[in-house]
Amino acid sequence: MKKILFAFLCLVIFVAACKKEISAPERPEGTLAEVGGVYITQGDMDNAVAAQTPQSQKYAKTSFGQEGVLDVLVREQLMTAAAKSNNIEQNPVYKNTIDGMQRDFDARLADAKKYNLIKILTDALRENGTIAVSQQEIDDYYKKYKYEITIRQMVIPSAQDAEAALRELNATPSASKQARFIELTKKYSVDPQADLDKGQLYTFIPGEYLPEIENAAANSPVNTVQGFIKTKRGFHIIYKVGEQNVTKKDAQGRIAKIIENQKLDKYLDGLTDKYKVEVYKSYED
Repeated sequence: MKKILFAFLCLVIFVAACKKEISAPERPEGTLAEVGGVYITQGDMDNAVAAQTPQSQKYAKTSFGQEGVLDVLVREQLMTAAAKSNNIEQNPVYKNTIDGMQRDFDARLADAKKYNLIKILTDALRENGTIAVSQQEIDDYYKKYKYEITIRQMVIPSAQDAEAALRELNATPSASKQARFIELTKKYSVDPQADLDKGQLYTFIPGEYLPEIENAAANSPVNTVQGFIKTKRGFHIIYKVGEQNVTKKDAQGRIAKIIENQKLDKYLDGLTDKYKVEVYKSYED
């Protein structure tokens, strides 16, 4: 009986020892400190240093700098442990802050996913020839359009304001018409791309901008006003600043982009047969 009891006690002690050995967490490689069972590793140190300025990183590579960074990490972990023990994670301010950060992160991640999906698809369309552009296509386009046009423009949301601006311009002498155009742009234009204080200049090769504006500009003499012209962006009034030749070297990359965008538009138009598109809201007056 004593032998059986002794064997049983040995078994209990062995199991307890094994359990203790298994449950005890192993200290990670590169551990620099431990605070309340949480390990601070070399990886934590490296991440903290990487977030600093180049000058601070230089100091952090010294023994004094490393000692200082480690001290900061230990103090941060002490504060974290104290916050958790005081149930700060249930504090409404903390929860609202973290929830807001999570929503912002989710939105940024969704945007990143969308961006990369589109980028990889676009690259694939180039590779399979759907939107690929040949040198011959670029050469043929350049033969037709060896020039670029420079304009100023107003983009006005209502026909009434566009008509009022046009009347003021037409009543302005030719010599001061461009200066007056810039002044009226500040008053009437809502163009999001424009520097209204300086009177934004737009320079384009045919195909780079809105067809309605390109046609009006191409058929206008220099230093004249045309408008107002309705497009999907609003009511436009333009002032033709100039028209000049462009070298093939300077135009080649721009022309390639024009042709690629035209092919991409055609590809997207073809997708409407495959994917049903319904637009339920129109914002036009």
